[in-house]
Amino acid sequence: QAKGRCICTLFMRNDIVMSLKQLEVKGEYRSFLHDIAKDFYIPLLSSAIEYKRAVGFFSSTVLSNIADGLSALASNGGKIQVVASPYLSSEDIEAIKKGYELRGVIQQALLREMGDVKNIYEARRLDLLANLIADNILDIKIAFTLSNSKTGMYHEKMGIIEDSEGNKVAFSGSMNDSQNALIENYEVIDVWCSWKSIEQQEKVDCKVAAFTSIWNNVEPNVQILDFPEIKQEILNR
Repeated sequence: QAKGRCICTLFMRNDIVMSLKQLEVKGEYRSFLHDIAKDFYIPLLSSAIEYKRAVGFFSSTVLSNIADGLSALASNGGKIQVVASPYLSSEDIEAIKKGYELRGVIQQALLREMGDVKNIYEARRLDLLANLIADNILDIKIAFTLSNSKTGMYHEKMGIIEDSEGNKVAFSGSMNDSQNALIENYEVIDVWCSWKSIEQQEKVDCKVAAFTSIWNNVEPNVQILDFPEIKQEILNR
C-alpha cells in the first residue's frame, strides 16, 4: 500500500530553475535517433512549472523513465494534468450499449488495467504515481468520444510544457505515455516553441486552447470524467 509520503517531502524546492529558452529544443524527435526521455522530457520538465498531457493511452510505466524530470518539476512547485483514454474491451462496449452506467463500466476497465502489483519495480512506479496524486501535483481525467450514441476512443497525443516565465513548448505526434512508447516503439513528436517565431507561437496557442477545452469538458463530442474513487484506489494499492 502506498504510504502517502508526499512528493514535496522527498524533494527540496528548487529555487534555481532554468528557462525553457536556455535549452536546445529540436523541432522533431524520433526514437532510435534521439533518446526522447533524456533529450526532451527530462530537461524540459526540469525547467517547468506546468506539464499538460493528452494521450490515447497512459501507463504509470512512463513515470520511471522520466522520474528525474518529474522530481524537478515537483520541486519547482509544478503541476501536472493528464487526460487519457480508457481501454474499453468489446464486453465493455456491449455493456454500455445495454444501458449499464457508463461511469461504472469505465471505472472497471481502468481498475482491470492496473492489475496486481507483480514485483518491486511495479511497486515503485505505482508509489511514485500515488505520491504525485496524494500531494496534488498530478491530476488525471478520463476522456472518450460519444457521438450518435456511439462510444469511441480519444486518441489524440499532445503535450504542453510551461516555465515560470510563461514560455511554452507544445508537442504532438505518435507517442503515447508508456515505457514501450519511449523505449521499444518507433515514435516521432513534432515540437513548437512559443518564443521562436510568430508561427510557432500560434501553433502553441492552438494546442493550449485545445487542451483547455478538453480538460474543461467543453470540446464537442469529447466527454471528460473525473474519478475521485480511482485516485483512492491508486493510493490504496
